[in-house]
Amino acid sequence: MKRAAILSASLMALACSSAKTGGSVSGTVTNASGAAVTFSPLGEADSIVYLDTRCNNVSTSAVLVAFSTRAGLCAALDESDALASSSVLLVEVLATPASSVGDAPQIPNGTYAIGTPSHDNNGDTFTAAVYLVSYDGTCGTEQTAAASGNVVINSSAGQEVDGTFTADFGGAGSFTGTFAAPTCTLSDNMTCDLGQSSGCQP
Repeated sequence: MKRAAILSASLMALACSSAKTGGSVSGTVTNASGAAVTFSPLGEADSIVYLDTRCNNVSTSAVLVAFSTRAGLCAALDESDALASSSVLLVEVLATPASSVGDAPQIPNGTYAIGTPSHDNNGDTFTAAVYLVSYDGTCGTEQTAAASGNVVINSSAGQEVDGTFTADFGGAGSFTGTFAAPTCTLSDNMTCDLGQSSGCQP
C-alpha cells in the first residue's frame, strides 16, 4: 500500500475544528474489491475535513480535503486510527518549490488538473490528485486513483477551504463534488507520503 490516505498519518497531537461542514459528492465508483462506493448523503458532522500542512522532511505543502462515509474522522485522526468498514475520498493539491532548498509555496486559488502538473512564474510545481481509499472490517486497505479530472480551490483563507472537484476513475466510475470543509490542525509529524494507520476503530 503506497498511500493509505490521511487516516494513516503518524500524529503527536491534533486539534479538530468544530466548524460546520458543507459539501456534497455525486456519483459512484467501484473499488478494487468490486464494491460500489457512494458518499451521499454527507449530513453528519466530522465527515469532511480540511488538512493544510507542510510535509515532513520534504519541501512540499498540501491542501487535502477528505470525505468519509463514517462520522468521526477527526477523532480517528487524533488516535492515528482508521475507521473500519468505511471509505475515504481524498482530494489533494500538492505544491513543490522549484529549488530543493526552497520553502514550499502557498497553494493559490485556481483550477488544477489531475495528472497534469502546473507551474507558476517561479517554477514551483502544483499537482492535483484524487484517491478513493476503502477499509474493510479489520481496516485492511485498498486504494484507487482517479485517472483524470480537476480540483478547483476557490478560497483557502482562515479555517476553511472552499472548492469543487471532478474525478474520473475510468471504467470504475466517477465523482463530482463541492466542499466547504473546516480545518483539522495537524502536528509537525504529519507527512504527505501517508503511511499506514496504527489502529483500527470498529
